[in-house]
Amino acid sequence: MGRPAPFLRLERQVRRLQWLAVVLVAVIAILPPSLFVVFELRHLRTETERHARQLALLVVAEVERAGPDVDALRALLERETRFGLAALALTDPDGREVVQIGHGASLLSTSRIAVGLPASTAPFAEIRVAGDDKRLLLDAARVLAIHILVAGLLALAVYRLPMRSLRHAIEEVEKTHTQLLHSAKLSAIGETYAGLAHEINNPLGILLSRVRLMLAAARGRGFDTDLVRDLEMIERHGSRIGAIVRGLLVFSRKTSFEAIDTDINELLHEVIALVEPPLGKHGVKVLAMLDPGLPPIAGSRDHLQQVFVNLLNNARDAMPGGGTVAVRTYTVNGTVVAEVEDSGSGVPPEIVDRIFEPFFTTKDHGTGLGLSVSYGIVRAHGGTIAVECAPTRGACFRVSLPAGGRPT
Repeated sequence: MGRPAPFLRLERQVRRLQWLAVVLVAVIAILPPSLFVVFELRHLRTETERHARQLALLVVAEVERAGPDVDALRALLERETRFGLAALALTDPDGREVVQIGHGASLLSTSRIAVGLPASTAPFAEIRVAGDDKRLLLDAARVLAIHILVAGLLALAVYRLPMRSLRHAIEEVEKTHTQLLHSAKLSAIGETYAGLAHEINNPLGILLSRVRLMLAAARGRGFDTDLVRDLEMIERHGSRIGAIVRGLLVFSRKTSFEAIDTDINELLHEVIALVEPPLGKHGVKVLAMLDPGLPPIAGSRDHLQQVFVNLLNNARDAMPGGGTVAVRTYTVNGTVVAEVEDSGSGVPPEIVDRIFEPFFTTKDHGTGLGLSVSYGIVRAHGGTIAVECAPTRGACFRVSLPAGGRPT
């Protein structure tokens, strides 16, 4: 069965939020450094142009004072390269560099400025200036690194943590939704079987009482042994039908019981002592790992014993070649939890949703009522029973009961 449509829509919205978060993080990482570089380049070009015009005036003044002395002009230009300029050059009318200071071309061509010189400075026709953009690149790298760090932290804060929590919440809601649907399905099945059980139980009780009277009379008067044997067979199979009917009533929570304070650990010790000898004959070893600080629960000892006997027998049947059954108890948020985990082959995923249905079984023998009766008993105690399985772990049945609470 596919996922319900609301959860699919919610999953799509989560994916959209994830992509939106990715885009937002990318914008934060890239846009501010890009704007920083653009504005700084504009500022560098403005400053370089201002330097170029000032140098042009200095060159004109120097040529007018000392003539076109290359060495004097070189000394003048070398002093100016100390003030944030990467390269200076004086060119003749043909564009050849007569005087050149610095490393030639700037790394960023947008910071190169050329200013024409008057005819009085011949043979110099133009001064070319390149701003020092190394500092700009270093500043841009620092800004980019800072924004990448901020974007990474934002990604962790916005994407990883809340999105993971949101996904986990969706999974929990979906799991609860599935459990509610499954419980509703089993409840509907239980109501149907309860009606049938009541219809069968009354005439069956009359039938069995008459058969037992006839059987007692036949034995007392020494009737034919074949007749006695037939009556015994009728009584035996009628009693079996009665047991099935009682199981259906337990599953549908139509039976009542007296709740008393019950120590689950003590109850499990009794159950293990009861089933350990026959389990040992099948090569099954029981390991008890019980929490000594377990609080009591309100319940019926006889009914709860039946639950754990059913689970241990089910574990035995899951390991025809022998194995280990682990019985654990612990508490979680005011709930007493008891687990029965076998080392068998596990429960196939395709039957997990049906495993607690009445008459459903994968065994060649049995009525298929053991787990359904256990389900009804646990639910009548206000608890839950679930199964988890993994290919390498076998099946784990988990019974959760309210600590000290009264069944509803």
